[in-house]
Amino acid sequence: MGSYAARLVALVRGDLEQDEQIVVGFKAFVPGAMLAQTAAATGAAFGGGSGDEAARSLDHLREATRAAAEHLPFPVVPQMIFGLTNRRFAVWAMSAMGKPKHLLGSLGPDGIRSATVTGAAGFPRMGHLTLGLADGPDVIFEVPGGHVTDARRFCLSVSVNAA
Repeated sequence: MGSYAARLVALVRGDLEQDEQIVVGFKAFVPGAMLAQTAAATGAAFGGGSGDEAARSLDHLREATRAAAEHLPFPVVPQMIFGLTNRRFAVWAMSAMGKPKHLLGSLGPDGIRSATVTGAAGFPRMGHLTLGLADGPDVIFEVPGGHVTDARRFCLSVSVNAA
């Protein structure tokens, strides 16, 4: 079980089936959402801008992800929590406090053909997760540096199941 998975289990127990277990879990964002959130928080704290400029500069990445995500069986929201269980890949909307709000949906074990992570682990770095959908295009998400290691564990689990 990944380091974040242990915390996630307690928060989403009601969304899991009786014998379902979370193998790995991590936070993920639509490209640009994390930068826009950081810019907005910094601007508000120091009396600067709202972060709108940063958000606009990454609109094309967000739109590309949303277009590819039309092939997913759940809505894509700016901030999510991904969890791989012994039965499925599940996705929760994330609250402003970083906790799961509600289950958005899930994919069965055959719904993902590949998963890769690029980027370095550790704060303040950011990684990028590319999900290759079995019946669709690749979808790219940002992963906070503190969750890159768990995202790599996810990719290893997916590659074992896809083989």
